[in-house]
Amino acid sequence: MSELKKSSAVLITCLLLVCGCSNNSEKKLVGTWQENGNPKGRLEFFSDHNGRAYWPGDSGEQQSSPMKWQILKGENKVSVITPPGPVNFEIKPDRLVAPNGVMLSRIK
Repeated sequence: MSELKKSSAVLITCLLLVCGCSNNSEKKLVGTWQENGNPKGRLEFFSDHNGRAYWPGDSGEQQSSPMKWQILKGENKVSVITPPGPVNFEIKPDRLVAPNGVMLSRIK
């Protein structure tokens, strides 16, 4: 096999691995994540990188807003973008952790 073919094969293999890992992380996030101890706090991740964020309002009623999300490459984090601005959650095997310590667990 020529050097060019070997280099091409290695590059293609690396790209497939990177794409596969990224896609797998995204698939694991798609669904509903519930804030621990707060039934009104929830994030819904859709496969098209859109979603919906829910939280309790000042008087206790549930409020929501559309959101967008993206995996932060090389950081094991997901950025959730809502109108107030982005929040980067650390992705753990069974939960998402916000910078302020709020944790969410997958429910669907």
